[in-house]
Amino acid sequence: MTQPRLLLLSPGFHGYWRGMSAALTQRGYSVTTGIYDHLPTRKAKAHHKLRYELADRFGSNGTAARIEHISARMRALVYEVKPDVALVVKGDLLDASVWQALDEVGASTTLWMYDEIRRTEWTPEKLKVCGAVASYSKADTAALNAAGVACAYVPLAFDASTQITQAPAVPEVSFIGARYPQREAL
Repeated sequence: MTQPRLLLLSPGFHGYWRGMSAALTQRGYSVTTGIYDHLPTRKAKAHHKLRYELADRFGSNGTAARIEHISARMRALVYEVKPDVALVVKGDLLDASVWQALDEVGASTTLWMYDEIRRTEWTPEKLKVCGAVASYSKADTAALNAAGVACAYVPLAFDASTQITQAPAVPEVSFIGARYPQREAL
């Protein structure tokens, strides 16, 4: 029996995709991951700054160009992988053509938002093209369902494969949040 092909389209944010990919692989999927906002080299980072961020600052629509560039890469990946299933994480940097490509290859798609909708480019109207929708936010789930978008509540989870190193004991207590390098050092 062949493993179902799963395409995971995710931002690189804290490498969350690694835990998701590992868990989905353990569940029996053949996982291909597309990190849609990945800037692997200094050259890519410089290009991003010049082409997209500075363009926005000087009145040109760099964001639209960035979305078009990212979407073209992810669309090509969809056609290459031809997934049976697609899990898109956050996904607000992907245009409608990516969702259309997923539909064309027959992928069953789910969008999972690990951020509040107000922190994304999504609107209830735009979400209607995404297939299944899930959110970690109970409030967003209720609001989306009230707006006519079928949305399931899927909370954040713990990645048991993450290695935690014990720091020397200190008498203070700190609640820090996301594991940014500067917070970890603190």
